[in-house]
Amino acid sequence: MSPEPTTAFAFPGVGVRLCGHEPGWVARHPKAFRPLLRLASERAGVELASRLEGGGFEALDDRARQLLTFAFSAGLWRVLGARARPVALAATSFGVYAALEAAGSLPFADAMAALERAEAVVAETARGVGGGLGVVLGMDGADLAALLDDPRRRSLCLVNQNSDLCCVVAGLRRELEDFLRECASLGALKAELLEVALPYHHPRLLAGASERFRGFLAGLRWRPAAVPVISSLDRRWLREPEELADFTARNIAEPISWRAVVAELHARGVRRLVECGPGLSLTQNGRFMPYELAYLNVRSAGRALGLEPGAAP
Repeated sequence: MSPEPTTAFAFPGVGVRLCGHEPGWVARHPKAFRPLLRLASERAGVELASRLEGGGFEALDDRARQLLTFAFSAGLWRVLGARARPVALAATSFGVYAALEAAGSLPFADAMAALERAEAVVAETARGVGGGLGVVLGMDGADLAALLDDPRRRSLCLVNQNSDLCCVVAGLRRELEDFLRECASLGALKAELLEVALPYHHPRLLAGASERFRGFLAGLRWRPAAVPVISSLDRRWLREPEELADFTARNIAEPISWRAVVAELHARGVRRLVECGPGLSLTQNGRFMPYELAYLNVRSAGRALGLEPGAAP
């Protein structure tokens, strides 16, 4: 019998889209999911479990979508974590709060409170700005750089490199819309606004946000990580409360790179990545990176890890 591949877990964040397999996990593992979804629902002011079906997720506002993503990710970790025994945890964007909870660095309530406070700080800082996020897939790098350097779009900033072919840009909504139209006209495979209302990870539009958030984080019940968390800012493996809190504060208002995180994991010998959350976005980005990694997700992890039948990824 061949040994299990070295595994890491990856937690998705802003801009998740459901794939239809999420309700089945809640139905099959209610003890793992229901209490967490109930707590998140109380904070969101809306019943969240039912929003995993029938377009209800897309109808939620940014805060409620992120609370649902967080609670579902935490529930999935409770089902899958011990089976896969990861050597590292990683996250993109606001997935960091589920990663911190999974690592044992923050209790569930504190991690959820941090997520809510981060959302509030970003919203307060960007109030009246009219910002947002756009995703571009399959754009020539030189053309993309030229469009971002255009003085008519001074607000735009590349805030996440998801893969070799996919990136996320933040900025003023009117400039984003113009930029995305031009990307489409130049042959981008996809150029569209994400269903979020804030310019996450934008260092200029969110100037000062990290320092305001840092004060809140100092009051939480931090513990050393039982499993290291990979920084999407500089690829460091983080374990100590001080460095985890610093990364969490900076994460809301600095550009990140998911591609760099995956490169780091692969260089350290990871050969299997479990997407621990709703949707398939991280798995799909993996197809556009030159690393030999097996991806598991809500569509495939049940069968692969011996929990229940499931479709192939």
